[in-house]
Amino acid sequence: MKKLDFTIVNTIEINGSGEDIDFDSLPEEKRKQICIMLQDRVMLPLGFRRKTETVTK
Repeated sequence: MKKLDFTIVNTIEINGSGEDIDFDSLPEEKRKQICIMLQDRVMLPLGFRRKTETVTK
């Protein structure tokens, strides 16, 4: 049986630019901001809201 090797690359499109950017190539602070924004967007439909605004929009 042949063994398959896979490489997973996480990309993200920022501000509707149409360009996929490698998530790991972003600076640490930018990755942290994006993670917080994604978490907030996922939790909002479930009724959860962040008490303090940590990300500037």
